[in-house]
Amino acid sequence: MSKTDSITLWRSRIQSRKLSGLKVNDWCEQNSISRHAYYYWYRKLKDIKKEQGDVFAEVMLEPASMIPIEKTAKPEILITWKDFSISITDQHAIPMAAELLSRLEKQC
Repeated sequence: MSKTDSITLWRSRIQSRKLSGLKVNDWCEQNSISRHAYYYWYRKLKDIKKEQGDVFAEVMLEPASMIPIEKTAKPEILITWKDFSISITDQHAIPMAAELLSRLEKQC
């Protein structure tokens, strides 16, 4: 199995354990996986995530005079998370979207 395949497999296993609600010991026993292997990959994936960190890219902006302005344009916030997007055009919905993101972050 390639390194990439192993990483994908263990990400899936760790996510499965979290979603199961079981303690690590119980989940490992049910899935015939040693605690040592589980924690090895848990730490390894955590380290990989830290190494990847945030990526920044330089953005070149056009002068404001060259950007066409639509008078019918509404302010919009586009939030993309994993494989879905939320578009918010009503400023009153922003606190609800913030709460949704907070709950999603806690779940994952």
